[in-house]
Amino acid sequence: MKRKIFGLLVLGIALVPFASSAMTTGPHINYVSQTGSTVTADYFGLPLNSQLILLNSSTGATTTSVAAVSGRSTITVSTITAPSGSYYLRATTPTGGYIAQTITFDVSTLVRRVSQSNLAQGNIN
Repeated sequence: MKRKIFGLLVLGIALVPFASSAMTTGPHINYVSQTGSTVTADYFGLPLNSQLILLNSSTGATTTSVAAVSGRSTITVSTITAPSGSYYLRATTPTGGYIAQTITFDVSTLVRRVSQSNLAQGNIN
């Protein structure tokens, strides 16, 4: 009985990496970090000529088409012209079909104004 339980436990532990890798297969975009004027994301498995766009999650407005991307890489996107609000990066097909998107993140013009004010005054910290 103990041997059977031990065998099942070992099998379960051995299958965990396969289960976790199966959940992350296919195209996806991961939010990585953000500053007052940029957001950085990693993307994986995107088809050729995928369009990366910055969307306002409340209004659905597209603020900018960021880039044509494919495969796997990291991208840093400017949010300097985006009004304050919640956004996400979305990958679409060239005809606008959904591929993947990041979690939502907030963009604040207040943070940019304070940062620019500090810079103008010589405060770089």
